[in-house]
Amino acid sequence: MSRMKITVSIEADLVRRLDEIGATSHQSRSRLVEASVRDWSRAALERDLIAGYRAMSGEDREMAEAGLAAGAETLK
Repeated sequence: MSRMKITVSIEADLVRRLDEIGATSHQSRSRLVEASVRDWSRAALERDLIAGYRAMSGEDREMAEAGLAAGAETLK
């Protein structure tokens, strides 16, 4: 995957923390920011999937209940 050079501004205390993490993990600022954005993106996707599955489960339940009601009517 190709890389792009960008410029961002963040709070000084976050830069210090980034440098501390980089020093202990032997990773560059760029690598740490890239990993953080990737992790955030995965977490957002997971939240969206969970919300979608929960919404679908409600719809599935409604369809099943309607099917059961129709089946009960047929058996009468």
